[in-house]
Amino acid sequence: EKMSLLKGSTVVVVTESDEAFGVATFEGQAAGLVPVVVRSPDRATPAMIHDGVDGLVCEPTAEALASALASLLGDPFRIALMRAAALEAVRRRDWQWISRQMETVYLEAARPGESVEGRARRLSWR
Repeated sequence: EKMSLLKGSTVVVVTESDEAFGVATFEGQAAGLVPVVVRSPDRATPAMIHDGVDGLVCEPTAEALASALASLLGDPFRIALMRAAALEAVRRRDWQWISRQMETVYLEAARPGESVEGRARRLSWR
């Protein structure tokens, strides 16, 4: 039910809360929503958003939040661009993607000069 509600939305708004890591923000991004989060020195979420690219970060005031939402909701093209960037941000946090990146690093370190594809074939990892 929660994913259905998320998919029917445009933005996910995350204000000051007890959620320090930002799971709600990432769930919103995974559903294709643009996160609008408030700046907070005690929360990781604002640091995980590329302000103006895959979400918006604003000051923790009602006026700043209203302004951020108005600027976003009034521009469908901007929403589309930011949705695509939000989905890409989620993809880069996927454990499969991260493990592939780490595998490439290890393969490159294993034999300098040998191509990643050559090492992968030799080791039968791919």
